[in-house]
Amino acid sequence: MCGIFGYFGNETLNPNPILKALHHRGPSSHGVWRGNTVHHQICLIHTRLSILDLSTAGHQPMIDPDTGNVLIFNGEIYNFQELRRMLQSQGIQFQSLTDTEVLLFSYRVWGSEIINKIEGMFAFILFDAHQQKILIARDHIGIKPLYYAYTKNRGIVFGSEVRALIACGLVETTHNHNAITDYLYYGSFQEPNTLRKFIHCFPPAHYTWINLTVQPLEPLSPQIYWDITSIAHQVSSAPLNIVHHQALQTSLEQQLISDVPVGLFLSAGVDSTLLAALLAAKDKHRLTAFTFAIDSPTEDESFLAALTAQTLNIKHHVVRVTTQQIGEWITDGFKAMDQPSSDGLNTYLISRASTSQGITVVLSGCGADELHGGYAHFQQLSQIYHLKRLLSFLPSPILKTILQLILTGQEKVFKDRLQNLLEGADSPRKLIQEKRRYFTLNQIHTLYPFS
Repeated sequence: MCGIFGYFGNETLNPNPILKALHHRGPSSHGVWRGNTVHHQICLIHTRLSILDLSTAGHQPMIDPDTGNVLIFNGEIYNFQELRRMLQSQGIQFQSLTDTEVLLFSYRVWGSEIINKIEGMFAFILFDAHQQKILIARDHIGIKPLYYAYTKNRGIVFGSEVRALIACGLVETTHNHNAITDYLYYGSFQEPNTLRKFIHCFPPAHYTWINLTVQPLEPLSPQIYWDITSIAHQVSSAPLNIVHHQALQTSLEQQLISDVPVGLFLSAGVDSTLLAALLAAKDKHRLTAFTFAIDSPTEDESFLAALTAQTLNIKHHVVRVTTQQIGEWITDGFKAMDQPSSDGLNTYLISRASTSQGITVVLSGCGADELHGGYAHFQQLSQIYHLKRLLSFLPSPILKTILQLILTGQEKVFKDRLQNLLEGADSPRKLIQEKRRYFTLNQIHTLYPFS
């Protein structure tokens, strides 16, 4: 990952606190570019984690020598090699092997249409020197973070982390009570909310322009460039297992393009085991798997993970830590978090383990739980949904009586949760949200009176 930050306005900006806040995202190198238009100052900041072309040719902010356009970019463009060949066929010459340069030169040729051509995970800020405009975009489903805020003097700031925006010293930092309530519900903040009331998530699958020729700057007006519902019904006629296999293979081939070693987070779960099998079949000698092990028989998955690694004949590191070490690492994990997340510590712990072995690019099964139904609660959701459909045919008085019988003698928390599941969740989506809640509304009011 890398860190990006952009400022547009007329205030005095010190880049050093921002660089410090983003250093952990990009320890390989950093850069600052400043510019001016008739009405506004521009400051683009980047901290780099080198993955493609480890030389200084990949340094950012990156400037197009022909147009003067300037780009800062966080992410990976999976189809950059295809785009590179298309650009070379038009006479474009490259100075690096990075996807950043491909993105920058793609804009020279295709303008904002590049948003519909690139595939990957990304957040970028591009200064168009000729038009005196800023183009900002975030990937299709928001894998890469991007936040924005208006400054006290009507400027605009963007960044990869909330703390980078706080570090610039130009934005209000009031706590967001709605976001904290969301956290108690779901264990994470729900976009566009953040921990700070006046700092917002830039929406996934959107782009926006900032016109630097006007004073004051106009409010942002993000435009959508992709909608998941547009592809929801484009289902192949091939068997689903074949479609699934092909999709995974394509995804892996795109994400394995790297000039540094690649690792895998391997647990006993379906998702990472499947990835390990596919990766081993492709290039087992390049792969190193990592498993995080703790002193708890009920939580330790290292034995099953080791069996998988042995069966596939891949390199495998079991990083075993004591309870005391876990306590120390968790403290560090909270410090490393930009925004609180109930699940973020797991990722931090195994990431720290892989980094200690010199592996900075790692694949994982994150995001595949719903697809593969890897946890028992997915089966429970199906059972509850069918029960709800069955109960919906009962007359209201009978249904009310049944609920009263079920809830008799139960603890209040159980009553609240079950009642919300059976009465409040009127769609599969709401049912999932209700099932994944950490606290009920009554508990939240007790824990956090500001909710």
